[in-house]
Order: sequence, then structure tokens, then C-alpha cells
Amino acid sequence: MRLAFDARMVYYRRAGIGQYSTQLLQALADLAPAEAGDLRVTVLQSRKDPVPLVHDPRFRRRPLITPCHHRFEQAGLAVELATVRADVLHSPDFIPPFHRRCPAVITVHDLAFLRFPDLLTGESGRYYGQIRRAVQSAEAIIAVSTSTAHDLVELAGADPQKIHTIYEAAAPIFRRGPPPALPGYLLFVSTIEPRKNLRTLLEAYRLLLDGGRVRPVPPLWVVGQRGWLYAESLQAIRDLHLDDTVRLLGGVDAAALPALYQGARLFALPSLYEGFGLGALEALACGTPVLATAAGALPEVVGEAGILLPPTDPAGWAVALEQVLSDPALAADLRRRGPVQAARFSWARAARQTLALYQQVAR
Repeated sequence: MRLAFDARMVYYRRAGIGQYSTQLLQALADLAPAEAGDLRVTVLQSRKDPVPLVHDPRFRRRPLITPCHHRFEQAGLAVELATVRADVLHSPDFIPPFHRRCPAVITVHDLAFLRFPDLLTGESGRYYGQIRRAVQSAEAIIAVSTSTAHDLVELAGADPQKIHTIYEAAAPIFRRGPPPALPGYLLFVSTIEPRKNLRTLLEAYRLLLDGGRVRPVPPLWVVGQRGWLYAESLQAIRDLHLDDTVRLLGGVDAAALPALYQGARLFALPSLYEGFGLGALEALACGTPVLATAAGALPEVVGEAGILLPPTDPAGWAVALEQVLSDPALAADLRRRGPVQAARFSWARAARQTLALYQQVAR
């Protein structure tokens, strides 16, 4: 079977969709020959990305000129893909080429742009506004969680028969490390944008500094690239006078993330909505206590291995932060539960399920 996989997003953003593409392609390459069968993959990469994503003779890099999310993307892809021979095209960035010569599978990671349209820039809103046409056009849809599958039906009008829930997983490099040194640090890892709701965490952290019983209070490390409408989140640091205690690390290479998780006293993700919540799963895999919101897919991912909180309750978050920092037994229990929960998710399983879907669509 000939698969064309659109991995252009990897060049522009290694996290999120880029991480999904990289891990899924490698997991497909790692399948045993009896499972992979006659699979041959054309990996569609940005021409600016010269390094093949998978070093395997069955996976061939094909450079494309058309950039992601460009207003002429549909026309450019139609021309460039006209000479690509494929039985199935996989578009992991939501929107497939609408004019194509083979059936398409798309992966929908979340529908935050429909849940919270005010949190997008106009340009992003126009691009992702194609989602309804995309779910009608695609022959099959991968949802990365049951929550996202429900949203596809409710918000995008997708045909439930097309939807297949296939969970992501943490990469193998994320594993439990030694207990962190004291006082350590608190950790937030995500793109900085309004949906990630960093302000609630900052307000809770301010409350912990002002009235909590934990002394000294560990600094808060914020890891992540600046996304759309990021300025409000960063302004909150200044408004709350946290410049001396909040450390902005920016985007961090994936290879450095496991050590950051392992060294943290806890990981906090106060998102208003997550279609999956990969950062929370990576933290669980590293044995880091996780505080997350009971929103979107996070209850599916975190389960009973972390503490789930309302997304807009800074006082509640402050209490939870204090509990984990001041109760060694609670922290140890969360560190034990995390890797067990993370092990329920597997890229090998995701690759097998995705390959079976390719074969179904190709038939």
C-alpha cells in the first residue's frame, strides 16, 4: 500500500501536530514486517526541511514548496500532489487538499477554534474555518480522544461513521527520573496563547506567594513558544508582579523536556480546553505530579493519576498547589500513579490502528 503523509508542519512547529507526525511515522516504521506488509510511504516535507523524518528505505522524503496555512495552499498542493502516486493521503493538520487523486484520512486534534472562536486571530480563524468542509471531504477522520470525537459531531457536523478514536502517546524518551531536589520549581509546558489559560495559574501562584504555608515557594518555570494573542498572558506576569519568580524559558528542544519534567515538583496545565493534552501525559510518564483542568480530553488522559480542577478557579488551584508541595505522601502517590497511567497509551498501538484505517480506506 502506498501512503502519502503530509508532514510539512514538522518544520514549522515541532510540538503538537509536528510531534504527532514525527512519532506516528516512526512508530509505523517500527512495525514488524508481518504487520507493516507492503507499506510504502512518501513523506511530504517542507523544502526548507532537508533532513528525512524517518531513516528507512520504505519511507521516501518528498520536498514540497507549498507552505502550511498559506492562502494559496489548496491550489499549490493540488499541483504538487498531481504526480504523487498514493492509495491514501494522511493530513494530520486538519485540512486536506480538497482536489486530490486519492482518498484522504485527516487527524483532528481539537476543535478549540469552534469552542472559543474569540481566542483566535482572524487569519487562523479563516484557515480552520474550513473544518466543516474538511470533515465532509475526508474519507476517514482520526480523533485523538473521545472528547474530540464528540466535538466533531456536535460542532463540525461530522458523520459519526467516519470517526475513529486513536489516542496519541508520550514519546519513549519520557520516563520516570529521580525525585527532584528541593525547593525545585513548578512547571508549565505549552504554547503561550489564551486557550492555555496561563493567567489562572499565575493568579494561583500569586496567592501561594502571598498567603500560602509553603516556604520557600519554588519558582514557576514557563516553557513554550509564543502562540497567537500571547501578549495578554505575558502581561499578567507584570500585572501580578511576578517578574522575579516566573522564569520564561521559551521553546525548548524535545530532547531537553524529559529532564525538565523530572526535575519539577509538579506540572500544571490550566487549559480551558484540550483535544488530548500531550504535555500532561508526558509529565505523567516522567512521574511528575500533575494538576490539570477537568476540561476537554484531560480527564481521559490524566484519569485518577493527577488532580483535576475547574479552569477558572485560582483559589482552588492555589490550594491544590499547596497540598502537593506540602504533603510528601501525596506527591509520592502521584509520582507512582503517573507512569502507570501513561503506559496505557502507546504509539505502537496507535500505529497499528492507523495502518488498519489506511487499509480500510484504500479498499
